[in-house]
Amino acid sequence: MWPNEGAGDGRTEAAIQRFSEFWPVAYHCLFFADFYLWDCAGDWATPPDFTNGPEDQGIDEHGAARFPNVHYSKAQLLGYAEYCRARARAVLATVTDAQLSSVLPGRHPHHGKTFGSLLDINLQHVREHGGRLADFVASGGVSAS
Repeated sequence: MWPNEGAGDGRTEAAIQRFSEFWPVAYHCLFFADFYLWDCAGDWATPPDFTNGPEDQGIDEHGAARFPNVHYSKAQLLGYAEYCRARARAVLATVTDAQLSSVLPGRHPHHGKTFGSLLDINLQHVREHGGRLADFVASGGVSAS
């Protein structure tokens, strides 16, 4: 998220708070829930409604995550959550022992780990962000309806 040491791109604490708003955290969590269900067999892409979203923007010239460039509606995020649930159910219902023990290739951010360990990382990631989002909603920070 932060630039490389000495890059000096002018980011401030106030500016970085844009990454902490509810919708970018929810999108980030859903994007990686979706991406980490991929075992690197075949191609992977975000659903069409989310192509070119924040996570697809990559790292900037300072080595930092780019600021979000779009805002997703509650309905869009809930739709992506349902899409991810359906993918998770499908992947977990059909995953084989061979897939679970397959090692992720160099093009994957978790290369060298097994797909089984990636599924565990995915679960931990969803628990972390999902728990924080649920706490925020429960505190009255966002309407649950």
